[in-house]
Amino acid sequence: MQVTLKHKLIDPTKSMNKKILIGLMILLVICVFFLLKLKKDYEIIEVLDESCKSDQDCMAPFHYMAMSNCPYDSICIKDKCTVICPHPFQGVKIDTDKIKPLPESAFLEEET
Repeated sequence: MQVTLKHKLIDPTKSMNKKILIGLMILLVICVFFLLKLKKDYEIIEVLDESCKSDQDCMAPFHYMAMSNCPYDSICIKDKCTVICPHPFQGVKIDTDKIKPLPESAFLEEET
């Protein structure tokens, strides 16, 4: 007596091709996400003379924070704190070179 088994053979190349394709699609999505995150979406206003390792090491100078023409921020770019204006920002630009710091007499003296 002879027994014949009918079964479907699984082609391993088809299964591997699907896994590779899915892996490549996931990798592509991750790459696009990181490219969008790295996209320069700000204007560099001034590179400060302060070294840094991360954005938390930087603080925008007060005279930028006091201006209302842009929501200025300071981030770490190439190990230097850098004042930026995030984009898109539709405010009026002010030439910061023309702004003079306040004289010492403008500050209140502490009472002892």
